[in-house]
Amino acid sequence: MLEVGLAEDDVADALDRLLLIMGVAYVVTLAVAILGGAFLAGRALSPVDKITRLARRISADDLGQRLDLQLADDEVGRLASTFDEMIARLDSSFRRQRQFTADASHELRTPLTIMKGQIDVALQKERQPQDYRQVLEAVNDEVDRLIRLAGSLLTLTRADLSSFLVEYDAPDDGLDVVVFAAPQLSLFELRELAGLLDGRRVHPEVGLIVATSPENACAAVRLGLAGTIEDSGAILLEGVCFYQMHARELGLANGWTRLMTNSAKLANIIGGYGYEPVLADMGRCVEAAVAGRIVR
Repeated sequence: MLEVGLAEDDVADALDRLLLIMGVAYVVTLAVAILGGAFLAGRALSPVDKITRLARRISADDLGQRLDLQLADDEVGRLASTFDEMIARLDSSFRRQRQFTADASHELRTPLTIMKGQIDVALQKERQPQDYRQVLEAVNDEVDRLIRLAGSLLTLTRADLSSFLVEYDAPDDGLDVVVFAAPQLSLFELRELAGLLDGRRVHPEVGLIVATSPENACAAVRLGLAGTIEDSGAILLEGVCFYQMHARELGLANGWTRLMTNSAKLANIIGGYGYEPVLADMGRCVEAAVAGRIVR
């Protein structure tokens, strides 16, 4: 029989070397994992950082900037694309508003200048009663012109608002969920909503979500508004923002696609989460939630 043995010192040395190698390998692997994770996270989040920095620079006087990020069709890519589309719509809206203001100022200045001139002339010296009557009649004509002009401007404003709402209209009356969040409703809006929902029930096939702050939620409970809203079948959420609370996952889990809201901000953003937004006033949104379909 052949017996083979090793010195205990040799075995201990081998184990020490193995332990050293494993320790070094662990440290190196951990360092590579940390550095690699930081690098990948930095690349993944760099578009979000760029969006944040650009959003801070944009003001009402400079809406011409765009992200123009060539990203994959994932959540970050759709967020960047939706952000650019939102800025483009805001830019167009502000341009129309500035042009409208300039045109309105010009149109209003003319009759006011005429009235001012006629009054100044009449006051330069004492005149006969019929002269004053002529001035008053001329001023009255200009006042009538101002009234017609104000009515025309109001009509244009309503038409412009209607055209904006058309951009977020739906081709049919299908509806999955109604969301009130801008991003969180004020107590005044909660009071209005409670009045619209009082004694009514939300259609069982449609969800109605209401988001507000914890402070307003407490006040709504004390005033009985929360009870009225929840008795209708609506879900009252506090301290959350709909598009930041896994909106995509909520839509997939519940089969929601068509979303109706009274928030232009939410309508601008939510399209990037797989929804088809419909924008309308609060009253029409409530009518749709109760009817279970979009009410024209």
